[in-house]
Amino acid sequence: MGRGTISLVKIYPDKANPGRSITRIHHYFSKRLLEAKEEAAATGGEVLSAENVYDPEIQFSALPDIKATTEVFDSTIEQEDYVMGAMTQKAVEAGMLDKLIFGRNEPALHHFHNSYREALGMEPLEVYGG
Repeated sequence: MGRGTISLVKIYPDKANPGRSITRIHHYFSKRLLEAKEEAAATGGEVLSAENVYDPEIQFSALPDIKATTEVFDSTIEQEDYVMGAMTQKAVEAGMLDKLIFGRNEPALHHFHNSYREALGMEPLEVYGG
């Protein structure tokens, strides 16, 4: 969730291949945010766009447009998280890893993998530490 936005990620396991999944990402924007952004643009106010979304001078004060919001979310997920996940999956399939431990700062990964495991008829992930 962000300022007037919610991104919903749905990930579906491939029952025939536990190493694959399909992701559907939906971005929702509040009417209030869209109206405020239009007003700011009409009055010459600053609006975050995909071109300036990483500008530290305005990124926390200006209202984001749709492309700015999707740029930040998609670039982080697609270019960082999914790349790391694909590399890890290849290492697992090649027999280079017998375990992978998710940190406590990754509750979404715990949830996603336990959801996959449930859909595939497997036991939940083992919890390490206290």
